[in-house]
Amino acid sequence: MIADVHANIAALEAVVADIADHGVQQILVLGDVVGYGPHPEACIDLLRQQDCLVIQGNHDYAAACGDTSRGFSKLATWSIEWTRNQIAAPYMDWLGALSPVHRQDNWIAVHGAPVDKRYFFAYVYHMTYQHNLDWLEAEQLAIGFHGHSHLQMCYQRRHNNDDKNLQPQQNMAKNRCTLVCPGSVGQPRGGESRAEYALFNSAEQVLELKRVEYDIGATVRAMQHLQFPSQLYERLTQGA
Repeated sequence: MIADVHANIAALEAVVADIADHGVQQILVLGDVVGYGPHPEACIDLLRQQDCLVIQGNHDYAAACGDTSRGFSKLATWSIEWTRNQIAAPYMDWLGALSPVHRQDNWIAVHGAPVDKRYFFAYVYHMTYQHNLDWLEAEQLAIGFHGHSHLQMCYQRRHNNDDKNLQPQQNMAKNRCTLVCPGSVGQPRGGESRAEYALFNSAEQVLELKRVEYDIGATVRAMQHLQFPSQLYERLTQGA
C-alpha cells in the first residue's frame, strides 16, 4: 500500500524500487497521486506502468475538476491550480475517472475515512478512529486501508480494547478490525523525511510498515526551479 505520493517522483521511484525486492503481487494506491509536488505527470505514468489499483484522493479530484472549495488551505489551493496548468487533458481525465472507494472480500480502501460518504474528505485520527472501527465492524469488514493523514500508523480493535499500533511489524490476525495508514510517499508528516509505504501479506495477515531513503534534494531543487512556495519544499526535509 502506498498513499499521498503528491507528485514527488524521486520518492515514488525509490518506493517502487524497494517494492520490487519483495515479490509484491498488487500495489494499492490510497489516493493523492498529485498535489503539492512538481512531477504530477511523471508520477501518474509510473503508477500506470506498474498496473496499480488507484483510489481517488481529494487532491486528485480537485486537480481533475478544479473544485477546491472544501478542505484546501491556501498552499494546497495554489498547488492544485499549478497542477491544473501543468498536466495535459488525458491526465486530468484519468484522475477524474478514479473511484474514491474499493471494496473487496473483507476489506475496504479509501483515501480519507470509511465513514465519510465522499471517502476523501474526513480524516482517521485519535478523535475519529473508534467511530471508523465501529463502522468496519457493522459492515463486517476486517480492514480499512486509508491515507490522507500522512501519518504511518494503525488503529486496532482486539478483544474489547481499541488502541493505536505503531510497531513496524504487526500480526493482525487476532484483531477484530484494523485501520491501516501506510504513511505518505511524497510528504510524510510524522517528523520523518523518508518515503513511507506498507507491505501486507493477506494470507498471514502480517503488516510491515516501511520507510525508504530518497533524494529529497532533487525534489526540492525542482520545486525551487518551478518557484513553488518555500513552505512546500521546506516541509519535506522536516517531515512536517
